[in-house]
Amino acid sequence: MDDYVWEKIKTPEELLAKRMAAMREFLDDYDTGKKEGRYVNADITKLPFRKGEFGIALCSHFLFLYDALGLTFHLKAIYEMLRVAKEVRIFPVKDMRRNATSRFLAPVLRALKKDNYRAGKIAVDYEFQKGAYAMLKITRDVAEAR
Repeated sequence: MDDYVWEKIKTPEELLAKRMAAMREFLDDYDTGKKEGRYVNADITKLPFRKGEFGIALCSHFLFLYDALGLTFHLKAIYEMLRVAKEVRIFPVKDMRRNATSRFLAPVLRALKKDNYRAGKIAVDYEFQKGAYAMLKITRDVAEAR
């Protein structure tokens, strides 16, 4: 209870109801969405899309939250998303177990800067997990892209 901000969602029961409703909505749409190509089962480090196919790639509640995946996995996933999209956004940038900024954020930022990407934390207007109020936004350095 102490790790969460109980303002928009007031109780654990309300949280459960919202998550179950979202899961039901997804499952009700899954078969149709799979047939229509809206759901693609893929390894985030080897996406089945063309270079630059998307304007933006979003990753929510996966990267940075789970440090057991390791820095190498995080870098592979981020660079793969950058391959298929002009911009990548990752939310949140905190570690689930430590309730603090992920220990991988600084080395990821260094690697991205070295490879001429612009990357930085941006505050968002959402916080349910305490301290999870920022995303990482990554774009190719404009000067380098020309």
